Amino acid sequence: MSITSYAQNFEDVMLWRALGAIKNGVYIDVGAQHPTIDSVSKVFYEHGWRGVHIEPTSAYADLLRRDRPDEIVLQVALSNTSGALSLHVMPETGLSTADDVIAEQHRKHGLTMHTITVPCITLADVFKQIGEHDVHWLKIDVEGFERQVVEGWAQHPARPWIVVIESTLPLTTLESHRDWEDLVLSYGYESVYFDGLNRYYLSVQHPELRAAFRVAPNLFDEFELNGTANAPFTRLIERRHRSELQQIRSSNEEAKQTAYLEYKRAKQSTASREAYLVQQEITLNQQLRSAQATIDEIKAERDQTLLAVQEEFERTAQTFQTREQSILQREQALSEQLDDVKRSLHTLEQDHVKQGHEHAERERALIAERTLAIDALTAQLLAAQQELLTLSQDRVARERVLNQHIQRLGDETVTLMRAVVQREREFSRDHAEALKLAEAASNERTLQHTNQLVAQRDDAARREQSLQEEIRALHERLTQAHAVLAAREAAHLAQTQEGLAHAQQLAEHEYQLQIALQEQRTAHVATEHQLAETRRRVELEQAAQDALRVDFAAQVAYAAAVEGEIAWMRQTLTWRLTTPLRRLRGAVPKAARIASPSPVTQPARTEAALDVAIEAVTPSTVAPPSTPDALPTAPLIFGHIGLEHAMTTIKHVDDLLDLHDVAFIEATYRVLLMREPDVEGMRYYLRRLRSGHGKAKALAQIAASAEARSRQRELPGLRDLIDRQRRVEHWFWGFFSRGQRIEQQLNRLENELGRFSRYPTHIKPQPDVEEDRETDAESQAQGLPDLSGLSLSAKRIYADLSRATTNLTKKEAL
Repeated sequence: MSITSYAQNFEDVMLWRALGAIKNGVYIDVGAQHPTIDSVSKVFYEHGWRGVHIEPTSAYADLLRRDRPDEIVLQVALSNTSGALSLHVMPETGLSTADDVIAEQHRKHGLTMHTITVPCITLADVFKQIGEHDVHWLKIDVEGFERQVVEGWAQHPARPWIVVIESTLPLTTLESHRDWEDLVLSYGYESVYFDGLNRYYLSVQHPELRAAFRVAPNLFDEFELNGTANAPFTRLIERRHRSELQQIRSSNEEAKQTAYLEYKRAKQSTASREAYLVQQEITLNQQLRSAQATIDEIKAERDQTLLAVQEEFERTAQTFQTREQSILQREQALSEQLDDVKRSLHTLEQDHVKQGHEHAERERALIAERTLAIDALTAQLLAAQQELLTLSQDRVARERVLNQHIQRLGDETVTLMRAVVQREREFSRDHAEALKLAEAASNERTLQHTNQLVAQRDDAARREQSLQEEIRALHERLTQAHAVLAAREAAHLAQTQEGLAHAQQLAEHEYQLQIALQEQRTAHVATEHQLAETRRRVELEQAAQDALRVDFAAQVAYAAAVEGEIAWMRQTLTWRLTTPLRRLRGAVPKAARIASPSPVTQPARTEAALDVAIEAVTPSTVAPPSTPDALPTAPLIFGHIGLEHAMTTIKHVDDLLDLHDVAFIEATYRVLLMREPDVEGMRYYLRRLRSGHGKAKALAQIAASAEARSRQRELPGLRDLIDRQRRVEHWFWGFFSRGQRIEQQLNRLENELGRFSRYPTHIKPQPDVEEDRETDAESQAQGLPDLSGLSLSAKRIYADLSRATTNLTKKEAL
């Protein structure tokens, strides 16, 4: 369900997410302030919830009562005791507080305030007013007075499901929950969420709501911003809304003013034209009345003439009707007489029939007589009929004449009527023509004026309609602007929310990606390092093996060549004469320790032992290299090799001499110069070690440098080693030390074996198992150290060298 958020920091969104499924819930809002702006309870009120508002200031309490008439509004403050307290009121802000320190800080920042005394009750009293109903959420926003409010809870058993308390000092991000959180937790609550301003505490009786506080408000909460909150993210929307609304209102006022002026001008123009048309209408009505009077006179004269003609026609018709009645009466009398004769004749005929035949004659005579009488009567009747016919003809003639006269009178009447009609027509035509001309002129003028008036009216109507349309359009534009603005606000709000949610998702995703990328980079770097290290170890081992093989072959060849030279030298007189001096040199304590004791040089390196060793070398036809630099050497390696352990603490110079190659140079630099070796120094001393120069000589050279003298580092045994090295390098002892080249080669071989002994064993080639076992058994039989960490080739070289050393020792003993 989509909701509208009114709160300052989305508190209502978080509470609705947890409690939105509850119908008709109950809440307590301590420090409610405005019923809409920054209100946490507004969205719940819109969805049927009801609760109690605690607001000590009268202005906000009255607003709450007007907006929420069906809720309880307590105009009191909350504290740990009932009574009265002083409240520092800052009008039109939500910063009113009972804390004197916070009020003084607000006063220093320039806020206007005044102090009032308000009644106060405890939170337990509020719970008592609610009764047994469950309180689903309690919000406390009292600007630094939180502990006193929570203390007022006391021992009341009410436990709201969720408690929201503002936990930062007013207008700062400094958290203040440590002053009162222990009290809240003691009532059986746990802190589940902090939004930067408020802390949310969930009752332990409702752990099912804990998941609702796992993430911050986001787009899945489906909420819209009301835009009235004091949060910074709504100010830009409000400013834009006000600016656009002001522009629309200004434009609307200008349009209304312009429309009103145009309407006023049109109304004035229409009034003047209507007055002119009224005057024209009066003039035309007068002319029309004059013409109508003339027409009435003509009609009266015509009526009198028609009346006289009609009276004369009626008199003539009356005369004709009287004569016609007289003729009809005479004809009726004659008809009656004829009927009497016919009846008498009939009677006679009947009497004659009744008398029979006896009276036939008489009757015949009588009949004859009567016939004669009848003939006479018939003649008279014929005469009467003739006379009647004549009278009828006369009547017809008279009627014809009368008809002719009537016809003539009718014709004359018709002619007269026609003349009258013609006269009337002519008069009407003339009058009509005159009237038509007058009317045409009047109509033309009237039409012009009417057209002008109609045009003006139409123009005014059009203007009025246009103005109405413009006003309607402006109203529609205003409505559309409001709708667009609302849509923009909604879209911008949705975009803002979506952007916030998306930014949060992106931030979380980016953080996860960074973590994953960092892990991948770390794993990749580690893998690359392992791979590079493995490759380097393989290459180093291979190069070392090749170098050792070549070096050992050269050493063997050179030892064979030297053996012949030593055999020749021992036969000379000089060698026999200097034998006591060589024995004296061997008696010097630790004189032979010019190199570190290593698995290669287990026997003591005295000149006598070296002589015996040289004599034991088998002759060879391979000539030694002409110079030490011509000897094949392993590639220079800078840095640590293989799985090097941390450097052991150097307590004596022997600890340095026990190291080889790079490790020896690094340890020497750290001990004597107190730094890591530079590239040039590493290259120089590494080349000397690998060309056969002794470690004692390198130690003496580094110790004699100006940097080492400035460091003044003291290492036990170092001074004795330097002194021995000086005596060894003296020209007198050098004259008798013709085995220096052999010693140099042995130093090289010792250094290479020391390097090779540090290589890891897991990358060496798989040796022949039986041969490897034989070599290990042989080494153990000879009393050599454990060589299981070396490759087969290194074991072979080590074994060969050990056998040669043993043979030299045996020959020396003989």
